[in-house]
Amino acid sequence: MKNTSHSSFVQRTYAFLKRHYLTRNFLLLLFVTAVLILTVKFSLDLYTNLGQRIEMLNLKNLPLQKAQKIIEPYDFKLIIYDSVFIPSKKGHIILSQNPQPGSYVKKGRKVYVVITKSIPDTFLSANLPDLYGKNYHIKKKEIEHRFDVHLVIAGEKYDPGPPDMIYEVRYKGKPIISSRTLKKNVPIARGDTLEVIVTSHNNPEVAVPSLRCKILHEAVQFLALSHLKKGKIQWSSPPANPDSAYVVDQDPPKGTVVGYGTQVNLIVSSIKPSDCP
Repeated sequence: MKNTSHSSFVQRTYAFLKRHYLTRNFLLLLFVTAVLILTVKFSLDLYTNLGQRIEMLNLKNLPLQKAQKIIEPYDFKLIIYDSVFIPSKKGHIILSQNPQPGSYVKKGRKVYVVITKSIPDTFLSANLPDLYGKNYHIKKKEIEHRFDVHLVIAGEKYDPGPPDMIYEVRYKGKPIISSRTLKKNVPIARGDTLEVIVTSHNNPEVAVPSLRCKILHEAVQFLALSHLKKGKIQWSSPPANPDSAYVVDQDPPKGTVVGYGTQVNLIVSSIKPSDCP
């Protein structure tokens, strides 16, 4: 009886689907769709399990060797994409990374990093453009853009011409460019600093001339021509004729660089020094 009932049910169902072919096609489409969804889900689960997603570590500011040890368990591979010299940092320090920290990646992912250099790139001073007598502000933009070198004002030199013209260029405290100096084979590190002396109308300076052996009134005239002033007069011997007194010493001494209008004290004598011509 059971087999007969089951067979009868199957026959009736088949006959029903045969008569209602639209229903049959719909049920078939539903079945195929369900199989596809299950297949895709299974494939994604399998792919995810095979390539386990891991949160990317933060490697920034770590030494390269230390970072390599940290990522060993995750099978990451460090690739150096670029390197930059930074004077304040040691070499082989990670500055940036891709993928970024906190992103999710698979094991074995390549991690591209930018690190610091231990030795800066250099170029020869001969490669610098003409700087002497050029406008500081214009050349500053050019030098910093082309050579990655800082240009800073280290001092001023009085000049009656246009201000802010480059009078002298120094590197590590030594002149490399001036009216009398042009050193072409000085290696300059990128990221370093060139010091510049520029022309100015402020605080004019002059070297104190030698006044020894000059007659007093000649010495006073010489001071005026040098934009300096007569200071105190001290006699080393009793005065006879002040107009014929000789200068035997001075303060500040000769060659001292002072500002315009500085007073120069004189020691004079009525007797001409024996070493004077």
